[in-house]
Amino acid sequence: MSEFIYQPGTPLGDAEREAERERQQAEYAAAVAARQVEREKLARFHSVTVTTKVEDEGTPDECRRVDEVKFTCTAAMDAECRTYPKHCGCEAFEWNEAETHDIEGHPRVSGNDCWMQDWFDNPGASYIGDDQDDMRDDCVPAIARTGLIIVSFVDEWIEWDWFTPAPAGSES
Repeated sequence: MSEFIYQPGTPLGDAEREAERERQQAEYAAAVAARQVEREKLARFHSVTVTTKVEDEGTPDECRRVDEVKFTCTAAMDAECRTYPKHCGCEAFEWNEAETHDIEGHPRVSGNDCWMQDWFDNPGASYIGDDQDDMRDDCVPAIARTGLIIVSFVDEWIEWDWFTPAPAGSES
């Protein structure tokens, strides 16, 4: 029995490579969809209120500025966003297999403040919506509004955007 080695540039080698690329794309799309579902679940409990004020009213320099960006978490005390190692100083952690401690040995504790609160209280939450204001460190535009948000952790800060539910009947 002879063994065939498929080489790139041959019809069968190219077909195998294309099939592998399609498989990887499907895996990536499934992972993105799963992450979006998780983010949408979290969005039900996390909101932001942006309040604004008018400065120099009645003058040619009149402009609207962001007064406050207030984050609110309404999740239950045992929610995932309120469950993390307490007093360990870790910015990130991974749970052990039993999910009782992180991999450093710090115990899992429920009932904490939402982990996102500190990012909003300190300048560590960056708005990433299409209408972002790059003249502000947090990029929040001077538009008064309240709504649910989606948050992503990025290396050393978090990014957030207003939550827009997927249309009924569409894939998340």
